[in-house]
Amino acid sequence: ETAPAPHMPKVDSCKYWSFLSYEGHQDLPGKASRKLLGGYNAPKGTGGGAKPESVAGPEWDTNKQSSWTMVKNLVPVEEPEKADVQYVLDVGVVGPSFDNSSVPYAMSDRMYMFTEHTPWKKPTTPLLHTKGTCGAEGVPFITIEKEQTVELIINNLSPTAHVLHMHGMSFTVTNYASFSESWCSAGHFECFFLPLALAKKLDCSNARAGDPGTKFPYDAYWGCPYDEERDRKTENLQNPLQKDMVSLWRRSWAVIRFKATNPGTWIFHCHMEQHIPTGQIMAFNILPDKQPPVPKDVPTEGPCPVWSQAETPTPRAAPRHPMHPDHFV
Repeated sequence: ETAPAPHMPKVDSCKYWSFLSYEGHQDLPGKASRKLLGGYNAPKGTGGGAKPESVAGPEWDTNKQSSWTMVKNLVPVEEPEKADVQYVLDVGVVGPSFDNSSVPYAMSDRMYMFTEHTPWKKPTTPLLHTKGTCGAEGVPFITIEKEQTVELIINNLSPTAHVLHMHGMSFTVTNYASFSESWCSAGHFECFFLPLALAKKLDCSNARAGDPGTKFPYDAYWGCPYDEERDRKTENLQNPLQKDMVSLWRRSWAVIRFKATNPGTWIFHCHMEQHIPTGQIMAFNILPDKQPPVPKDVPTEGPCPVWSQAETPTPRAAPRHPMHPDHFV
């Protein structure tokens, strides 16, 4: 759609448009036109659609901090003053640098979203079958052993935005950075290329680098992380919006909370198609002692034994065969 992130390959995208044609109207819409940096501009409408008026009402855009308090849950959700446990997740890129001529996609500039700079690695045996006790060396996952409120502070140490999705649980968004409405808004394209040293002087005194091995040609992989002393004042614990997906603006941060009440192994990942194979995935191993036994006829792989298997097979409409995508958990 647009120019790729520094040292990252460009990924094709497509768009679709639909038009309403009223009875008696014969004119056809125009054709889409190409953008300078790739992608297309929307076709021009006809009749009243040739110069459409702006819609009424406020703009609601969850990329902006001001939008998160505009909508409330129908069933109120109150958050405790302090979560039971807190984790700080960084989102970024680790080296080596992308080389378009020799390195396959997803094999360089690996992305991560974890408490350490650890891109996703496929466990040798699924985590759900082992509770992470075997075959999970180097796999980014967190075990939550009891029912509690978990807070995640997510810092984006990269010049691109992300769309984060959690499986198995919903979460509340209790705080969100305002940078998308100020120095790093969509209108400030220079934020994309701003070097770290200059950013500390101009916009973010606590700016922090991602991985020092990524250069463009200076270090453009950095973010302005959450600072409790500075940012706690915008926290919203009174009926914060429930979601299972949140946008993470470039160089920005978000704070979310979830209740660890659903036993299982659940992945948390970027929903941008090109970021999944590059490693922006982690997993939560929730309440391992309460996870149901794994039926005997469920396929597995790798050298590890399945921790517990039910004697009664699970009925199936048709046989299944093991599959081996790298994002299995």
